[in-house]
Amino acid sequence: MFPKLFHTEHDWDYYTVEQPGLAARRLYWPRGRLIGGSTSLNAMMYHHCSPSDFDEWASVHGCEGWSFNDLAPYLRRMEMFTPDSARPAIDTEHRGSSGCWQTGYSWLSEIIEDGFIPACQDAGIPRRADVNTTNGTLGVTRFQTFIDPKGQRSSLATAYLSPSVLQRPNLSVACHAHVTRVLFDCLSAKEPIAIGVELQTNREGPRFQVHARREVILCGGTVNTPQILMLSGIGPAEELKAHGIPVIQKNDAVGKNMKDHLCTTAILCKAKSGKTLDYLSNNIRALPYLVQWMLFGRGPLTSNIGEAAAFIRSSDYRFPESTTGPPNDHTSCPTGPDLELIGAPLAFIHHGEEAAIDGSSVFSLIPIHLRPQSSGLITLQSKSSFDARESTRKFNLVILYILVPKLTTSFPSHNKSKVPV
Repeated sequence: MFPKLFHTEHDWDYYTVEQPGLAARRLYWPRGRLIGGSTSLNAMMYHHCSPSDFDEWASVHGCEGWSFNDLAPYLRRMEMFTPDSARPAIDTEHRGSSGCWQTGYSWLSEIIEDGFIPACQDAGIPRRADVNTTNGTLGVTRFQTFIDPKGQRSSLATAYLSPSVLQRPNLSVACHAHVTRVLFDCLSAKEPIAIGVELQTNREGPRFQVHARREVILCGGTVNTPQILMLSGIGPAEELKAHGIPVIQKNDAVGKNMKDHLCTTAILCKAKSGKTLDYLSNNIRALPYLVQWMLFGRGPLTSNIGEAAAFIRSSDYRFPESTTGPPNDHTSCPTGPDLELIGAPLAFIHHGEEAAIDGSSVFSLIPIHLRPQSSGLITLQSKSSFDARESTRKFNLVILYILVPKLTTSFPSHNKSKVPV
């Protein structure tokens, strides 16, 4: 049911501008507009990237402390994995058992278990029980999910902002409070010191300030973190001056070097009737399963749609019809993948917006490019944090992003962020 949240008040509803390298299309980019951010909106796949990708941060980019071995203890510490005798036999040494974020295995459709996974194995893709380990991600796997034993989403909000936490006297959570800028003390020290944030609920409303005794933590995500920094005077000096924003700290790296994976249009296949979950789109046929979920937290309504995936290296395959030769190897190591093929037991058309033809039974294969060799940047078109909302999605925060080599693309976005303070 997670696509039902798209294009609603719970979604920032980001779009790109027209992309020259993608047939001049604007691309939809969902982002969570609620507590928990995108963990409260997305497809609930609990998946770490390849360990070699983490190691690349440390060895190639000099990010000390960000290798997989450095991060693995923290990943396990945040996780509470629920083992189940009916689920794949995995080594629980790699899973956490005392964290707040609940993970495990949820519904597995017949077409995934008896069709997609065996088909991948027939194609020479080995089956891997657990891809969230030091052994890497190559192979076909059933996804672990962050769906709890009651069949409900375990987001970072439900994990870390539980009712008991929200009752703490030293915590206030401000909803509909949009951060317009970070406040700095530029007089007390040689370098500017962040001392708080400025908030507004709407363009015409009063401005509020929240001051910090110790530190300010800015976590607005890939889009809004650099956007807020630039609105606060931290970023490329020429860009800030062009928008009349006083330069607090020149930093040409803000908004630069953005990476993202490209999720292509799903390949739709006709399946045998009853093998997929398309029947759930019919309210009458779905009613018994809704009752099953409400009473027991079980059944097909606990499916996260992306139930399984194959992780492969495109350079391992030879395509006779190719005129340019085999693909270049752009992976992080000889066992690192660059393609993900998600198997979904229903028609996932236009991000779930378009229903399949009534009575059809459709299987979706969703290819994702994991290792784009291009990067992009986020720039401002306005110094107002409210232009995006009040211009009916004529976004004023522009993300220039290269999705494929030698092709420049752009992502505009809402100019707002909502954070607990």
